[in-house]
Parts: sequence; C-alpha cells; structure tokens
Amino acid sequence: GLDTAKIYAEWPGDSSHYYITEGRYKNVFYKNGKEFYTYTFNYEDYKMYDDVEGQKIMAWRDASKGTESSEKLFSTNDTLINGQRCGKIIAKSKNYTSITYFSKELKFDTIYFTNHKVGDWGETVKLSNGGINMLSIISYPQYYHVNYASKIVDKKLFKEDFKVKEKIIAPAIQALDSEIKMVSKREKTDKCIYTNLKVPENKLPELLKYKEYVVGIKFLINENGQVELSEVDNNDEFGFGEEALRVFNKCSGTLKFEKPTLKGMKVKAVYYYPVWFTIQ
Repeated sequence: GLDTAKIYAEWPGDSSHYYITEGRYKNVFYKNGKEFYTYTFNYEDYKMYDDVEGQKIMAWRDASKGTESSEKLFSTNDTLINGQRCGKIIAKSKNYTSITYFSKELKFDTIYFTNHKVGDWGETVKLSNGGINMLSIISYPQYYHVNYASKIVDKKLFKEDFKVKEKIIAPAIQALDSEIKMVSKREKTDKCIYTNLKVPENKLPELLKYKEYVVGIKFLINENGQVELSEVDNNDEFGFGEEALRVFNKCSGTLKFEKPTLKGMKVKAVYYYPVWFTIQ
C-alpha cells in the first residue's frame, strides 16, 4: 500500500509562512511547530537560496534557468475561497497535474518575476496577473497534495526580512555553466560504502516496516573537483543519517569530479549523493 508516513517525512513541512513583496519572496516551512526549511528569492541577483535548519551548507539556484515547463489553461470563472474571488490555472506536466486558485483582488507586481523559470513561475504569475495563491491541489499518480491559505496578513516588509543566514553558500549544479560529471568510477565508491555500511541494530524492530531507506549526503565539490565538506541532508530518528555520513566520509576520497565553473571561473558547488539501506 501507499506509505503515507514516508511521503510525509520527505515533504519539507506540515505548514508554512509565505512572504511576498516587490521583487522578493520567502517561504518558511515548519515541521511539528519548528522551522525546518526556507527558500528565498531576491531579484537583485535572481537567486533562490535553499536553507535547511541546522545545516552548514546552503545551495542557491539560478531562478532564470528552468527545470520543467507545463501546459497551462487559465479560467476566469469566479470561485470564492477564503473570502476571495479567484480564477484558476490548470497545469499539466510529465509528473503531475496541478489546479491553482489565484485571488483576483490581492495582487503583486509581476515585473520582477517575468524571467523566473524555476517551477515555470514567471509564466504562472503572468497568467494570474500577480494574483496571490489561495489554494493549490497537486495530483500525483498515487496521491494528492493540498496547500491552502488559511490566513492572510497585510504586513510591511523590508529588504532585511529576506536576508539569508550566514552559512557556507555555493551554487547548486543547476546554476553552473554546465553539468559537472563524475570522473572517478562510481562503482568504486559504492563498493567502499556498501562494504562498510551497517543498519542501526538498536532500532531494528522499528525498521522492519521499511524495505529500504535512503539518506541524502550533501557535500561541497571544491575548485579541483574533490569532496571538501559533507553533511546529512535528511537526518532521521533511527541513526541512518549518522551511519551514512560516517561511511561516506570514509569513502569520499574515491570521488573525483570535473572542476565546477560559473561564468568561466572555477567555483565550489553543492552536490548530493544517495546512500541506500536495505532492511531485512
């Protein structure tokens, strides 16, 4: 059957606070009442900053580089949601279908977001004429995900409200001049990892409901294409993250990548490596 607990654990939060003003937005996600993940956009550099609470590394994406486009249909028929007259946009992509209701009364200036291609957002706000998102229903093959604006607050926002935290900040692979390739043999790294990897035995009875568990290791590739700093991207209560990081650090010397570049200059970049646990 559908593992709803796993889907919930992988989602960035169970609630969020969304802030938007001229040329800036920020979405802060919370899990169990605690801040967990934030993404922030500022039009000056056209970057989206992905910040996970408690992590040392923050990746940024180039908002002008799109990842996926979708076929959209806009309807002007009124639907009343939370006291707001709304139109709707139906978007169909390869992996999902979404229905999003936008306010016809609460709007923001779209001029700053016209080239925002991540999430095909520039096209979406153009169609909605800058209407605030009141309700979205995303249909995946096995389940639906619903976002609902339960409360709207008119608040004075300043540039400082969108300042990102001081962390190690580097571009995501998406932002580089070209996608960097692994020049070492992945089979060698995988052999090292899975020869040394152990399932946390003290939690084994609780883990039998899972057939497998994956931990993402987030790390920096330095200007020479080597692993410089690593951390767990999705920590957990069972000890998978701690064990995956221990083994990855032991084996990271076997990894070598092409030298990452941005606008022709060598830079550090953020990369992710999955570590799979098989539970028997």
